[in-house]
Amino acid sequence: EALHPADEGRAYAAMEAQGAPVPQIAKAFGVTVRHVAGRMKLAKLPDPILDALRANEITLDAAAAYTVTDDPERAVEVFTRLKGTWQEDNERTIRNQLMAESTEGDSRLAKFIGRARYEAEGGHVTEDLFGAEVYFDDPELLADLAMKQLEKAAEDVEVEGWAWTDVSFEGQPYDVTQHYGRTYPQRVEAEDGEAERYDELADKIEMEDATPEEEAEFEALEEKLSAETYTDDQKAHAGVFVSIGYNGKLSLSYGNVRPEDRDAAVEAGVCSAPYRSPSSSAEKKGPYSAKLEDDLRLVRTCAVQTALLSKP
Repeated sequence: EALHPADEGRAYAAMEAQGAPVPQIAKAFGVTVRHVAGRMKLAKLPDPILDALRANEITLDAAAAYTVTDDPERAVEVFTRLKGTWQEDNERTIRNQLMAESTEGDSRLAKFIGRARYEAEGGHVTEDLFGAEVYFDDPELLADLAMKQLEKAAEDVEVEGWAWTDVSFEGQPYDVTQHYGRTYPQRVEAEDGEAERYDELADKIEMEDATPEEEAEFEALEEKLSAETYTDDQKAHAGVFVSIGYNGKLSLSYGNVRPEDRDAAVEAGVCSAPYRSPSSSAEKKGPYSAKLEDDLRLVRTCAVQTALLSKP
């Protein structure tokens, strides 16, 4: 019969106390070195927790959650508080209470910086029994590293000519950005002869008469002519939000026009005027009915679509 995890951990710890190295313990019991290391970490839990595990009052996963801390008093304090409640076996609740001042390894800040760089800067990491949960124990260091990296990204953006950059960990909330205007990238204009050459190569490829060199030239032209970029005028009136995305990657939101800069941007032709719905507008009612205005708006849209089709 297999040993109970609590007894197993105590047996490994007893052998180690007698001078046996971990590989020898693993060989004696026919298990892996990693398994021995995990059970020995379990054996270092305070007696109240280990005894509860041995009596099957808590699950192995719950006991493992307490291994994220090296402070036995703190572990017993949380164990006593949760004992007898529905959260007694909730691993996440246990970890969160033990590591309230630490940052979870799957947070956007931790992903953004990465464990290797964080530890290289002197940061301490705590893992649970199975190594599945990782905590960054110095949130101030983590935040400092993240802010420096964001500020460096903002400097690189400013060199491109944008009017401003806004740096934050999670970006500005919608109730702020909804009042901003937007300017959008423009298609790169073709140089003399490029459009004609593109059409010529496209015909050759369609007729399966193009050489490999011509196919490569066509792909390069297609990539160039489909590219979009912001003009200098757009950059002069707009800025970039620099933040960390939900996936822990750098997030850059280009072309945002601040409310105080919007009138100038509209006058420069790089941003549309803010939309004001007829129902919410306090302005005097115009001479046309809402039905006629809707019809005229549809006519205008159709005219724009027709123009785009005739001259894309």
